[in-house]
Amino acid sequence: GGRKSGCLALILDIAKGIPFVALAYSFFGLPEVTVMIVAVSAILGSAFSPLLRFRGGKSLAITFGVLLALPHHEMLITFAAFMLLGFLFIETDAWTVMLGPTGSLVYLAITGASYWELLFVLSVLVILAAKHHNELKAIPRCKVRFIGWLQSRRYRI
Repeated sequence: GGRKSGCLALILDIAKGIPFVALAYSFFGLPEVTVMIVAVSAILGSAFSPLLRFRGGKSLAITFGVLLALPHHEMLITFAAFMLLGFLFIETDAWTVMLGPTGSLVYLAITGASYWELLFVLSVLVILAAKHHNELKAIPRCKVRFIGWLQSRRYRI
């Protein structure tokens, strides 16, 4: 597949995380703790699918879908912002992935989020660490990708 099929696959993978969380929160009006359990279950189901002998995917796209469906958008915003920072400054992709939930967890702890939100983000961190454990064995190396990217385009006006 090319870019079109890759983008379609990404959109569909993100979309897998939205329906059950949105139904739990918006349609059924379930309590926050139950919605968080549904959200973690969606990510766990993707990461450790029984249909695939508990060898699912890396679950990053479905995590974004779940975060899109949750009513607390600051989790999504901080998760994405810290992953963007990781993309710009960390060479190893697995460590970039870890920066998203770690930064989000620190932000939520500082701003006084509910225990359920903190437990949810901690659960996401543990799931993603379990799925990326082989790549996390490498020591993270800093690389200023953004500056290199800017320098490569300086004379292309």
